[in-house]
Amino acid sequence: MDVANATWANTIGNPELITVWTDPDFDVKQRAFYHDRVLEILTPRWTAHDAKHFGLENLDPGVLMVVEERAYRSPIWYAPGSRRVLSASGQGRGARRVHPGLLESGEWSGQGE
Repeated sequence: MDVANATWANTIGNPELITVWTDPDFDVKQRAFYHDRVLEILTPRWTAHDAKHFGLENLDPGVLMVVEERAYRSPIWYAPGSRRVLSASGQGRGARRVHPGLLESGEWSGQGE
């Protein structure tokens, strides 16, 4: 990253991340809550862009010039006895993200409530 010129190169990490995760402690009888969080690469903050654009020098050392953005997915809630897994993005309208433990236990019919 070149903070003085407010540029960066995306040469680290992967452009796409795909994985399957299973909760090793999942208990079909207990409520559960899941969310995903991703940390993105460091990039110049808007202050670095302004400093470059306006030719600003000798900024206060406390001015942040770099930012690490975060990406979040909508949370997923599981409630015992429910035949649906609720997702904030779908407001529970037949969300189909199902924990494999439900499939294996035969408690998920896939037909909604």
